[in-house]
Amino acid sequence: MKYSFINLFIFLVIDGIWLKFIVGGFFTRQLAPIALLNEEGAMRPRLLPALVVYVLMALALEVFVLRQFQGYNERELIFKAAFLGLVVYGIFDFTNRAILAHYPWPMVILDVTWGTFVFGLTAYLSLQTRRWLSL
Repeated sequence: MKYSFINLFIFLVIDGIWLKFIVGGFFTRQLAPIALLNEEGAMRPRLLPALVVYVLMALALEVFVLRQFQGYNERELIFKAAFLGLVVYGIFDFTNRAILAHYPWPMVILDVTWGTFVFGLTAYLSLQTRRWLSL
């Protein structure tokens, strides 16, 4: 469980940078018809549900990938984590595409790709952090 906090921190930092500085405008344009927006027109998510999402992602990464990191190399770790990200983000995005009137294909493709990448990167950075801290 304590290792999940490392995962949580890494997810929050990486995804925060991604959302704030890289794709925030794209996401806002793609999701404007269904998104919560502030007075300036930027996305304004509900913080408690967002935190729950990140906690669940950190726990899933720990339980299904990092805790199992015995007997395979770092490349396999990254692949397994990336696959978990593909599944998690794929379920989210394809469900949204299936049931929402407005959930564009560019959003699906970019977000699933990002989820695959961020899970792999977070697993790798979490492992390196544990080694660096001798945990």
